[in-house]
Amino acid sequence: MGKLRWPAYVFGSAGTGKTCAALLVFDEYVAMRCDAAELAACCWQPEHVIWRQARTMPLVIVDEVGAGSSDRDWLGLKKMADIRANMPTLWLSNLSPEQLKATFDDRIFSRLCCGTVVEVTGPDQRFVRWSAS
Repeated sequence: MGKLRWPAYVFGSAGTGKTCAALLVFDEYVAMRCDAAELAACCWQPEHVIWRQARTMPLVIVDEVGAGSSDRDWLGLKKMADIRANMPTLWLSNLSPEQLKATFDDRIFSRLCCGTVVEVTGPDQRFVRWSAS
């Protein structure tokens, strides 16, 4: 799966195409997709299907990282990052690495940003599309 150093942390403003690009990858590979809220919701359930799949899937895509900042969000992100250590994982967020570190702490920052970090820039494509109509 390419020459990326895993994990890959992809960040940028809303509407710049992060999720759209990840869905293209998702369509090409056997992958699992979830969002950070789902991880938070099942963080105390050790045998939840999310954790079982995360251990075996060739690629995991986690969207909406940082949309919540509770202890459960922290725990869900940490648990997934620990399960997926050294495995292909895409983390998608509106938070820059510095904002991620300030929102959670250096433990989440180092787990999610220790590989490839990519910033997606540009206008919010939702507004570009609507204004062209």
